[in-house]
Amino acid sequence: EVLALRFAAAKYALAAVYLFFFAATSGAVTSRGWGELRAKGLLDDLEVQFMESQYSGDRIALLHIWAMWAAQEAASSPAVKGQASPEALAAGLSRLSAALRKAAAAGREAASCMAEPVPYHR
Repeated sequence: EVLALRFAAAKYALAAVYLFFFAATSGAVTSRGWGELRAKGLLDDLEVQFMESQYSGDRIALLHIWAMWAAQEAASSPAVKGQASPEALAAGLSRLSAALRKAAAAGREAASCMAEPVPYHR
């Protein structure tokens, strides 16, 4: 159970990287991009359907939230609580949260750089 939740947290974080790449290279996530996320096992059919047709917000932020939820659920499982101190679990969740915030900030910075006009070179 815990391993599955840790895997879920990692796959949502990786899916966010894929979404950024698809949006940066083609302007949007195409049906082919959604299919690739499904094929790689990063998102299942229901998750893709929800994100593609029902959710109009920041999809990368949503994936980061899903990653944190999965990690928090894993950290709160009795198997993990018996092996790690509350301080260690809180520190791990804090590190994951900080890493996701840094990834989001780097994505925003990259998008900002790509939006700048290309300077004219002589």
